[in-house]
Parts: sequence; C-alpha cells; structure tokens
Amino acid sequence: MSDCQSPQIDRFVHDRLPSIDDWPEIHPLPGVPMTGPLNCVSFLLNRHLNGDAQHCRATVSGVRHWTYAELADRVGRIAQLMVEHFAIEPGNRVLIRGANSPEAAAIWLAIQKIGAVAVTTMSLLRARELRTIVTMAQPSLAYCDEVLTRDLHEAVGRLDVELPIVSYGAESGE
Repeated sequence: MSDCQSPQIDRFVHDRLPSIDDWPEIHPLPGVPMTGPLNCVSFLLNRHLNGDAQHCRATVSGVRHWTYAELADRVGRIAQLMVEHFAIEPGNRVLIRGANSPEAAAIWLAIQKIGAVAVTTMSLLRARELRTIVTMAQPSLAYCDEVLTRDLHEAVGRLDVELPIVSYGAESGE
C-alpha cells in the first residue's frame, strides 16, 4: 500500500500501488509546476483555451473537426454527466470501449478531469476478455461505441455486477 497523498476518494488504485520507495524518479517538464496534484487536462486541453481556442483544431476525424473550445465544452458536459447522473468520483474506474475517435478522446479527457481512472479496452476484445477486465478493474461506468456494445453487454450480463453502459457514436448524437 502506498503512503502518497491523493484527492481520490475511491482508493482502489492507490491501495494496489507498490511502495513509494519502488516508484520511478519523476523529472518535471520545463514550465510544468510540480506542486500538489496534477491533472493532465490542464496541460492537454485547458492551456489551449486562449483567444485562438475557437479556431485552432484540437481533433480531426474524416471531414469533421473540433476546435479546442468545442472539445473543452464536450469534455465539460461529459464530466458533468458522469458526476451528476452516475455519481462518478475521483478514483472510480470508467471503462471506455471504442476505436480512436474524437468522442473517445473527449470521454477519456472527461474521466481525467474529474480524477477518475480510465480503463481503456481494445475494440477487438470479445465478451470473455471483457469479463476479465470488468472483474479486475471493477468499473463504476462504461462508455461504449454503439457498434461494439453487443460483446460488452454479453460480458456484463454473465457477471453479477451492475455496470451502467453509455453508448456513443454518430447515431447516438455524440
């Protein structure tokens, strides 16, 4: 068990860390302060929210793109949904199942923003492998690309767990 300080309420991950003496040495990046807990959303997204945020592309997929301002708005709405509707709190695990896409990136950033832990899975995994992941990670919520929901529903259905699954994709309005 680690003796590190963390804002995470759900201690699942921290209780499984090696001793702090076994952690790697961390070298801060230039210009990135190392005081208190860090949230990667500040570095990856928020620092780009300046006057150009309405025009600079943050994500590109096919013929559509999102600016940093649009991405920040989506990340905020997803994070708010997770906290207010699903009671996700820092340290909870949230599973993501889907291909690389702007939607998956926004979901991942929203998970980081609230201090939860993203459990990303490969699109090629089937129900048997997903059951193992759900059993080990004990996620509180799952986001799944609508074209991949069948195997996740099958995996969860064979376990004695309650796992809300939120579908996303072009047809679900995301």
